[in-house]
Amino acid sequence: MQQISEFVYLVSENEVVTVEITPDQVNPEFVVASTLGETLQNQNPGGGVPRFQFPISVGAGISQAAVFLCNFPADTSDDAEFDFRLTGSNGGDFVGPIVHHRNLIHQIPITFHVPGNR
Repeated sequence: MQQISEFVYLVSENEVVTVEITPDQVNPEFVVASTLGETLQNQNPGGGVPRFQFPISVGAGISQAAVFLCNFPADTSDDAEFDFRLTGSNGGDFVGPIVHHRNLIHQIPITFHVPGNR
């Protein structure tokens, strides 16, 4: 996996992507994820750092998006945030976006593109 930006990555077909989201001053259960219309299960339930894994299920020249919704209850500190870290089964370990409570947007799309011709 290669990082183009915090929100765009180059990946291989069938590569498994892992996204770990570290909560700071907010409950780790307040983040959910989906890709290809399916809700992803937290692979670390009850743990301090939610972990989501999914395979890249598209072919060459196609992109697959994953969407992460970071919720902040009304009584959450303005300094609360979720810090993203992304890794790929074929290599790559990257710092991703940081979602701050004070941001207006808490729904984060991340695109995974498989290079090549369709």
